[in-house]
Amino acid sequence: MDYTEAIRLNPQGATAYYNRGIAGLHKKDYAAAILDFTEVLRLNPKDANAYNNRGNAWLNKRDYAAAIQDFTEAIRLDPQKSNAYFNRGLAWSNQKDYAAAIRDYTDAVRLDPQMAGAYKWLADVYAESGDWENAVKRQERAIELATDDTDKQEGAVRLGFYKRRMPYREQAKSRR
Repeated sequence: MDYTEAIRLNPQGATAYYNRGIAGLHKKDYAAAILDFTEVLRLNPKDANAYNNRGNAWLNKRDYAAAIQDFTEAIRLDPQKSNAYFNRGLAWSNQKDYAAAIRDYTDAVRLDPQMAGAYKWLADVYAESGDWENAVKRQERAIELATDDTDKQEGAVRLGFYKRRMPYREQAKSRR
């Protein structure tokens, strides 16, 4: 049985909407995912995961204000949700609010010290802010935590830029 059929059979069941929303995220159908997570939240307004996932859909649609609002609500409902801090940090980064991004990435790694991605993006926003010492330190930690060779190699490239006091984003844009 597919999710749409499950919803037809039980329109008050949040699980099928949630799972269809996740499928929408995977298919990059962000508008459909937003609708499904909105329905989950109508049925269960305290679902921090639904807020976090709807925030991810908004983030992918580049509606950073809506994403931040959903991640903030996910954090309010579950203050230990490290990935909501991480995701909100991504939204702040995209808005170039590096101070807010640093706060959220720092909270993400406080809650999950093994979150390599948070260290990587924390290094990035420190570099964008001109704090090269912290950029280098966080990127070194991201490399230590990386689980595959590709992440380690990319991390080493980023680290090289930061040691030369060069933001990675600028370099990535110029190489396209």
